[in-house]
Amino acid sequence: MITLPKVEIKAMKAKEVPLEKLEFPLIAQLKFDGVRLITKIVEDMPKFYTYNGNEVPLPNLSGQLLDARLGNVMLDGEIVTQGGRVGTRPMVSGMINSAMHGGRINEGILDYPLFDSMSIEDFIARKCEEDYHFRYVNTFERTITAGLPIARNTLVNSIKEVQELSEQLYADGFEGLILKPKHHMYRFSRSPHWVKIKETKTADLLCTNTTPGTGKYEGMIGALVCCGTVEGKHVIVKAGSGMNDNQRSLTPYVYIDRTIEIKYNSVIQDQRTGRWSLFLPRFNGVRIDK
Repeated sequence: MITLPKVEIKAMKAKEVPLEKLEFPLIAQLKFDGVRLITKIVEDMPKFYTYNGNEVPLPNLSGQLLDARLGNVMLDGEIVTQGGRVGTRPMVSGMINSAMHGGRINEGILDYPLFDSMSIEDFIARKCEEDYHFRYVNTFERTITAGLPIARNTLVNSIKEVQELSEQLYADGFEGLILKPKHHMYRFSRSPHWVKIKETKTADLLCTNTTPGTGKYEGMIGALVCCGTVEGKHVIVKAGSGMNDNQRSLTPYVYIDRTIEIKYNSVIQDQRTGRWSLFLPRFNGVRIDK
């Protein structure tokens, strides 16, 4: 078994920031469900590292980057299965762990979408004076040469737009988003300039009412009105996302006065009314044990 020595890697990571404190517009970047991979190319020799400094031998990807002749650069991205949808991280993690210890893996089923890059000199010095827009354009140009995918960016102007985009991505099988200011600088630590949006939390709330459906849901339940205490705040939410047609067609009394498990991203406050709610509330089922 081969075990390569670890090196110190300092790279930017996302930090939790209350959504109501964000300043729009922001770049919403597709978040993949994989393993973070930092590539250092020095004198045309690529080396790949996990965020915690483990070197990962990837001969196929190395040859691809050698052929591209990118010069001395750092590439920041994520190793994923082709498509990068949610639920495949355990398999990717297992493959990367095997490669780290000398195992042979099928690189043909993996992608390496990039979301940032800079000169290797800046990365080693831990000081980059190029803003994100400049770095993203350079990253895009490098992907053309190397034949690598790039993380998709969308401009969002409000929390509502973030919610709509996130719900569509969840429906398409992706993990979520990373929100970034267009002109932020790269920091070699956790930074509030990268904010992760994904479904990771659940709360048990009491259903007090329902709202009628409209459009294709006319004659069915539109959403469940639920309330309770989450993270120390009294919240009231309307959760319709996550319900299928059969669940919507049931009588409201199947849900009213029952405990409902709700998926959500964070607790947020309406700046106009002061009321607390949940960001991206999604129906996850009736708690039959409560």
